[in-house]
Amino acid sequence: MSIAVKCRCGKKFKAKDRFAGRTVRCPNCKGPLQIPASVVGGESATAPAPTAVSRGEPERISKEEALLRFERAQKDRQVSAEAEAAYIAERNKLIASYDQLAGKKVTAKKKKVDLTGKARKPTIFTKIADLFASICGTLAFKYVFVMVLLSGGVVGSIYLVKFVANYMQQEGGPSKPTDELVEDYFKKAEDAVKTKRWGAARDALNDIIQMQPRWEKHARYQNLRKQVEKGFENG
Repeated sequence: MSIAVKCRCGKKFKAKDRFAGRTVRCPNCKGPLQIPASVVGGESATAPAPTAVSRGEPERISKEEALLRFERAQKDRQVSAEAEAAYIAERNKLIASYDQLAGKKVTAKKKKVDLTGKARKPTIFTKIADLFASICGTLAFKYVFVMVLLSGGVVGSIYLVKFVANYMQQEGGPSKPTDELVEDYFKKAEDAVKTKRWGAARDALNDIIQMQPRWEKHARYQNLRKQVEKGFENG
């Protein structure tokens, strides 16, 4: 059943039963409109004159209306809280069902927390570390460490110089005088001529000329050169 209501602006409309006894706004003039709690003769009386709400002042309501509004708000709040709790419970059930179907195992790992406030007993390793730290922090240790580094650098430099000197001496070595080298090449050439190795004899003679060009006019050199040329001609 609907309630017939007429606003002071002349607009008539029908309100639902659930709005009985409540104050709403007129759809036409937006002013406050009191819905009567009971209907007399099938039609309600004309809405009362505009209150202070239309002038921007706080709305004045009766104690009964205030009590009804408070009870209605409490009921709506309770319903909302129950609905939210039901929603959370349903959501948790769905999550648990999904985890069970997916084969997940939910395990809660509890960390051991020491709530006694007692200090842990130091181990042998912590004692050694503390001792080493205390020693390294002293000025004497720093001085000794620097001296060891400097001594090591000096000793290393000495060994390096000795190694380089020995290496250079081994690589270079004492060189023979030029005359001794020339004599060695002459012997090589003569031995090659005796064994008829004409190529080796020719190379030895060429080395002699490169070292000492003056030996080209020497009888010994000329004799060996003739023998080598004759050996190449005879094949």
